[in-house]
Amino acid sequence: MTVRARLLPGYTAMLIGLAGCGLGARATGPVSADTPYVVTKFCGFNLDGRTKEVRMTIDLVAKRPLPPGTLVEVSFDNPLEAGKPIVVGHVVRGREEELRIVSTPVKGIREQPYDMVVRVYAAADKRALLTTHTESCRAPFSQSDFGAEYR
Repeated sequence: MTVRARLLPGYTAMLIGLAGCGLGARATGPVSADTPYVVTKFCGFNLDGRTKEVRMTIDLVAKRPLPPGTLVEVSFDNPLEAGKPIVVGHVVRGREEELRIVSTPVKGIREQPYDMVVRVYAAADKRALLTTHTESCRAPFSQSDFGAEYR
């Protein structure tokens, strides 16, 4: 698939690959030991026409209450350095039912799947891992398709 786009200065274009699971889902009914902590609402890749940066994004829905102090950490596949993921953490501050975790700017995105591994810890000290959730998100474009300024 070849994607061609012309972005006007100052505008942002977002291309999103829907993950399919949990779209618009919220916790309904009783929570059991088998209920996952989080599910993916969507994942995607953001092309910013103003800054010429690309970032990976994952939106999560909490299926169990996430108490304040819970650490949600996402390891995004690094397109340029396999085995050295881009790690972004978020500490839950209040009643958060939906979370958006965004990577730092990335280079070298190709039209292929990238794993986003979500780890939920009881606290920021990472002593108690509550769950791991993995989403594979396929980039619908290659960064090089957008010209030298995106490389």
